[in-house]
Amino acid sequence: MFGYGARGGKGRCYQFWQDLMTCVENNKSDKKQCIPFREDYIECLHNRKETARNNRIQEELERQRAAGTLPPRVEELLQTRE
Repeated sequence: MFGYGARGGKGRCYQFWQDLMTCVENNKSDKKQCIPFREDYIECLHNRKETARNNRIQEELERQRAAGTLPPRVEELLQTRE
């Protein structure tokens, strides 16, 4: 059965699946209309875009740290306001 989460109830991506299926039903002759819904569903399942973004952020932080241009941490900014 599709749509159930690991602990019962709806799975975390079920709404994306429903949106995709609604689009497919409403656009049987032009399924290209549903590509954004499919991408959202796949992203919900696998988190590839989120992971890639987090990796780019981490790489940029490491690059700035190595160059000595890393911006001050939030804690340091808060201490200067006191």
